[in-house]
Amino acid sequence: MKVYANGLVSDRRADLPDPRQVVVCRRWIRWFVRPRKTINSRRSSYGLKHDAENWAGIYVTNGAFIAAAVAEGYRYEQIDRGPNANFNMGFAR
Repeated sequence: MKVYANGLVSDRRADLPDPRQVVVCRRWIRWFVRPRKTINSRRSSYGLKHDAENWAGIYVTNGAFIAAAVAEGYRYEQIDRGPNANFNMGFAR
């Protein structure tokens, strides 16, 4: 799986997620998310990245959020062959 700054698809190969943004998203995920058995289609990576942005007070790309979720061990499903993904995430807080 290749993750780009804008998500799961890109037309520019050098457009990779910023590692600093990935760290911020991993912190947000550890604090607010818990794994669940099934993929949750109610919240996409694009919406969740906004939650992480608001919490951290910095801009975060969709791809940084996806990369962080995968690094934290969450499974994902790509939405309609586009840049966004859904995860097996439940929200504890």
